[in-house]
Amino acid sequence: MSHATAAIIKKEKIMPDYYDEPSYRRHIDYRKSNHKKHKRKSRITIAIIIILVLIISIAGILTFMLLNKSNPLVGTWEYDSYTQYVFEKDGNGCLRVDDVTYDYTYKITENMLILDFSEDVVRDCEYGFSIDENKLTLIGGENTDGGTYKLKKK
Repeated sequence: MSHATAAIIKKEKIMPDYYDEPSYRRHIDYRKSNHKKHKRKSRITIAIIIILVLIISIAGILTFMLLNKSNPLVGTWEYDSYTQYVFEKDGNGCLRVDDVTYDYTYKITENMLILDFSEDVVRDCEYGFSIDENKLTLIGGENTDGGTYKLKKK
């Protein structure tokens, strides 16, 4: 028996079918395609995770910036030696006239200041306002006498 014949007999009779060259290659090709699919899914998963982390980070930064946005009105503003407006960070404040204090809540919408006094003795009102360094200008609007008031930060 020749060497080539022995190899054919060995291949046909002794070696199992899964070592057949075509079926063995199909098995390798199948594993390669599964590996490629798995690798592709892994890359997509990693990309999705990175995108989610970026979105959450950006949302956190924006939230932090909005919550810590400095309010230029915070502080005490003096109109004259008898009249002061106090603005707190939390949207509360008070108007001090002589020895009397009138509490209010305030809102800022664009460049309008809305004062909502807790007591009915003082009318709720709206002012246009601008701030230039330590000078606050209130321009009378709704429920005011319409005057313009210049206050200094204390």
